[in-house]
Amino acid sequence: MFRDVAKTIHPDLASDDYTRDRRHLLMVEANRAYALGDEERLRMILDVWEKSPEAVPGSDADATRQRLVRRIAQVEEELVACARELGDLQESPLWKLKVMVDEAAARGKNLIADQVRRLNRDILAARNRLDEMRWHP
Repeated sequence: MFRDVAKTIHPDLASDDYTRDRRHLLMVEANRAYALGDEERLRMILDVWEKSPEAVPGSDADATRQRLVRRIAQVEEELVACARELGDLQESPLWKLKVMVDEAAARGKNLIADQVRRLNRDILAARNRLDEMRWHP
């Protein structure tokens, strides 16, 4: 399987720098999969290549159209992945903090500065209590 992948995607087969870089990245993945004995990953790499715009041979109108159709499909998949990642981010505590900061800013408040002031006040109060608890000879 590794030989089939290497024969198909090897960077030396590229006709331009972009395709060479893409083939190189896939070859790195193939080498990693081979080292791990992951035949399924090797099949997936080959499948990804065979569906890519760069795998379409020729320079006629049909080949160009097929490359464009495949590139559009790639971009659509990337958009779906980005939407999924954005959804995951929006569920994170950091995003929720960002929303709170933005809402406070819309009301003319600086939530972070307010928190810093409260923390400094609490630290000072805790130090004062600690000093009171310490034994003084």
